Amino acid sequence: MRALAAPRIRFAAALSALACLAFLSPAANAIWLTGSIAASSTDGGSAQIDFTCQGENPCRGTYVALFQDGGCQGGAIDTVVITGLDLSRSGTVSGTATFANFMDRGESRWPDGSCHHSNGPFPSFSTTFTGTWNGSSAQLAFAPPAGVTMSGSARVMSRLAKVSGSVSGSGPAGSANISFSCEGETPCVGSGTATFRESGCSNSFTFTERIGFTGLNLTQPGAISGIVLLRQGDYSVVQNADGTCAFSLRFGLDGGSQYSGSSGGSAGTLTLLGQDFSASGSFTATFETLPTSTRPPVFEMTVTSSITPTVSSATANIQYRPADVGQSGSVYTFAVAPRTLVSTGAESALVLGKTAPGKASGDDAPVACVLAQLNGSGQLQGVSASALQSYLSGVLSSQGQAVKVIDGVATANIAGATFYVGYGASATAMMSGGVNRNVITVPGTQVCQPKPPQTGWWWNAAEDGRGYTIESTGDKLFFAAYLYDVSGRSTWYIAAGPTSIDGSLFVGNLESYTNGQSLSGAFRSPVRPPVLNGQVTLAFNDEHHGTLIWPGGTVAIDRMEWGVGGVNAVPQANQPENGWWLSGLDDGRGFFIEWQAGIGFMAGFMYDDAGAPVWYIAANPLSANAQVFSSNWEQYTNGQTLTGTYRPPNRPPTLVGPATIQFSGPANAVMTMPGGRQVTLTRYRF
Repeated sequence: MRALAAPRIRFAAALSALACLAFLSPAANAIWLTGSIAASSTDGGSAQIDFTCQGENPCRGTYVALFQDGGCQGGAIDTVVITGLDLSRSGTVSGTATFANFMDRGESRWPDGSCHHSNGPFPSFSTTFTGTWNGSSAQLAFAPPAGVTMSGSARVMSRLAKVSGSVSGSGPAGSANISFSCEGETPCVGSGTATFRESGCSNSFTFTERIGFTGLNLTQPGAISGIVLLRQGDYSVVQNADGTCAFSLRFGLDGGSQYSGSSGGSAGTLTLLGQDFSASGSFTATFETLPTSTRPPVFEMTVTSSITPTVSSATANIQYRPADVGQSGSVYTFAVAPRTLVSTGAESALVLGKTAPGKASGDDAPVACVLAQLNGSGQLQGVSASALQSYLSGVLSSQGQAVKVIDGVATANIAGATFYVGYGASATAMMSGGVNRNVITVPGTQVCQPKPPQTGWWWNAAEDGRGYTIESTGDKLFFAAYLYDVSGRSTWYIAAGPTSIDGSLFVGNLESYTNGQSLSGAFRSPVRPPVLNGQVTLAFNDEHHGTLIWPGGTVAIDRMEWGVGGVNAVPQANQPENGWWLSGLDDGRGFFIEWQAGIGFMAGFMYDDAGAPVWYIAANPLSANAQVFSSNWEQYTNGQTLTGTYRPPNRPPTLVGPATIQFSGPANAVMTMPGGRQVTLTRYRF
């Protein structure tokens, strides 16, 4: 897209100071948000950021950013994660927005007036925000460094446009052919495959990357115009003596062009207005109706607060769930706070993330966020989840309870902390039941806003041979562990249920089952109830790092990555959803599948012929067609047990039969088992 490229730029000197600041499948009924953010700096730089995301906490999606700096303009396209949102009630909202690969470095202006940069990757940009949610939309205020202003808005999407099309054209600089599919309108982001032939080159260059359009208004017939960006579309070319050319992508430099066209709603035309040639074509669009109401809260709550630079107060008026009224229980207030603010117990307190930059404060390095409670002197003290002290205890009344979460505390003592309120028969019951809610985040230079984990494969790199799969919906989590029993046979455990503290903490029972269906045998239902093997606690530092506490001790776990780009790789076109897949006719066994960089990795948990739990894995090699999975089931033995010391499993593994899946869209498939039996798979929503 070199001939179409308007190289990406910085905002200008003041706005580039932002560089110093520090995708589970959502539930089937998760809402979609779309929004825009305007930014400007005192030295004349400006930016417009359009985004869409799915889910609530987190809301994951993509952004398209357009930059302007004097005579230069450019753009960026990548992922965005918004955390801290609680859209279950109208009122104040706050959180953190993180834009991947956002900031530029090494800019220089060439004699022709164009702006050029060093290759990426570029730093992400995180900023806190506050706003007011009215049930369907919000106005947002951000906290960037001095010299920069940022404001924006977000709203619930009622429909999702699914657009596909192609453009082609030629000119003195060469020719281009681009086919694309994308979702949304402003922006519409998806996958594009581009073939470019430069003038004077006997060969062409084809690559597939993320593509994004702004201004694609399909609400009513009429003219449309905006910007199209192709990630890494600003490539370099070197002409060889034999007439061929060597092409190479310049990582992070996103090429783009203005476009104009017309839309009839479900179809239209596009013309890309390049510097050296134009490309024209057409598109079609279909529309999916989206849920517009958010999930109900775990309990009803209203909050009144007063946060000043010197003193802070916040009261939560909570209503107990009808099923809990008349029961005995306790109410708890607690915080997740920067460790530097915790006066005692900080080193032994439960860690739930690291701080993100708040208001302008220089280059403060992130610090650990820990579980804490306020004492009678207004000081934060570190605690474990089971050792929380109750705010009050007694019979839960239908009248609810006014809870003084922060009662005239010096703001300096709690700056950057996020406060919660919850209730239950005990602190452990409250946490394991997920019966707690975010009350307020106190502004600060370093802010704690816990995040749920990313759905996918997890492991400890020092314990190769056993691993874990996690799917998180923000308020629920499904965990599985793949390891070995004392005899050396592979075995598995699962745990599932609600999460606490904005999805960053899970406490549940570690379950095992027996006598269910084997890989190729006839159906049989596993024995219930399951065997309970102790408690499992998962506490997440961020989306990619966490701590597992279970009968085997305390284990640091991280996201497992493979392929070029790993967890940040651009999804293939038509890639199925990551997460749990089940067959409704085969209760008791299931499959976890994740794709990274075009490579699929799957585990199947089921039973052997004797009824003992067993697991197999299969890896689908890099393929251009994400709708087909073709590999072999592998079985490993004699690796690490639940409570034993590390030992690597035997290699090579035993091959037990072909693993073949034909997908039909993102959430449906047919799996062919060894022996030829076919079963229908669908994405498991929980």
